[in-house]
Amino acid sequence: MEKLKQMIHLATSDLVRLLATYGYLAVLLFVAIESTGIPFPGETMLLVAAITAGTTHHLSILLIIVVAACGAILGDNLGF
Repeated sequence: MEKLKQMIHLATSDLVRLLATYGYLAVLLFVAIESTGIPFPGETMLLVAAITAGTTHHLSILLIIVVAACGAILGDNLGF
């Protein structure tokens, strides 16, 4: 169980690092890849981005919503 917690922590910290480095582009790509049908942590990245926007105010929640919607539409069309 402890190993699983460490894996989850590493995965979340990696998402936070990617979000801090690439910002909105990371949200767009993660959601787009997941929307094509590939198992990918797009929803998790969306949650991390929303929490980051609410706590640090470095990102705009409105832009996160717009970017996530664009990523979902793009990924859905590419997957089709």
